[in-house]
Amino acid sequence: MIEIDVKHLENGLHHYSFEVNPEDIYIEEFENAHFRDKVRVEIALQKWSDDFTLEGEIFARSIIECSRCLTPCDLHFHLPIKLYFKRKLKLSESDEAINLTEDDLITLSYDESTIELDGRIRETLILGIPLKVLCSENCQGLCPMCGINLNEETCDCHSTVIDPRWEKLRQLSIQKS
Repeated sequence: MIEIDVKHLENGLHHYSFEVNPEDIYIEEFENAHFRDKVRVEIALQKWSDDFTLEGEIFARSIIECSRCLTPCDLHFHLPIKLYFKRKLKLSESDEAINLTEDDLITLSYDESTIELDGRIRETLILGIPLKVLCSENCQGLCPMCGINLNEETCDCHSTVIDPRWEKLRQLSIQKS
């Protein structure tokens, strides 16, 4: 669990570095994504009075299947993370001046002594995973008929699959010929 104790933190800039075990970051939405090494998190936390600004970077390496050929791909993540914490419930005029909205702001109650970051790091990693991962730009994928990887082998399957809704029309054109 990654958390920063802010109860007795002095005003000013504070630097933190964390490492998270890959098995602690299972992302069920991406069952085919496996983190290879420890996920590294570098954070700078600025505290002034009851306000906190957290800026940092998340470094990770993952194995994800190619969307076309299902070959494992090695992906490197270098993701920024930026969070704002306040110990009050409403936005002030100074917050509105720097374009903060209620969605950007995380409120802490006065009895909370730590900032927990596990969920935010997991969320940043989820948003950083591409929707479509390709092993190469010209990946040919799998043959829809026999299933072989067309990047490694060729097959004799007919690649033109006819939509069954048009089959009757094709039969009519054959009969007229």
